[in-house]
Amino acid sequence: MTVDGDNDVALTAREPSLAECHQLLERELSDRLKRLFLKVEDAFYDLADKSENNHLHARYFQAMRVLRRQREAIEIQFLANLAKAGDAWMTSVGGEPDAGTGTRREHELALVEHEELEESLAVANLISKAESRHRGALLALRRQQAALTGRETIDSRTDPLGPHVICNAFRAALAPVGESVDLDLTVVGEKLVEK
Repeated sequence: MTVDGDNDVALTAREPSLAECHQLLERELSDRLKRLFLKVEDAFYDLADKSENNHLHARYFQAMRVLRRQREAIEIQFLANLAKAGDAWMTSVGGEPDAGTGTRREHELALVEHEELEESLAVANLISKAESRHRGALLALRRQQAALTGRETIDSRTDPLGPHVICNAFRAALAPVGESVDLDLTVVGEKLVEK
């Protein structure tokens, strides 16, 4: 595959740098995810300990058990989602980047239930804070990616190394947990990701 334009340089000659960035991101996120799971377990334990009744106590312990059982599957799915987004982004070089599966749900907000809207807003808030907090580093990274792929700019919504793709990959990986426990507990977990 080649990039259209004045410099007809093979994309595959440029891909190793991007592949290394993606591998570094995966390693770093995998380590952080392990630490996050421990913090979420601790948070659920604290919430269970402070719960006002047995029903809440049981819900928090159930969430903790589900998280322990599904931890490895969540991590595998999260990394697979990131890889899929990266592959889709790379194959779109020269054309308009695909918005990805994570963004499709945000266009359907009018059709979702209240709990789904709350979850979508929590993820959108997380993305916004990450974009704001790391603006300089993200702009520099996107400029470098643009130079390596021959694009003029990199869309923050499809940047495979950016908060939008990362947060939506994590949200999609958490979907089975949301089906196993109450949705508000999933939102608690997502809010811990922000910290």
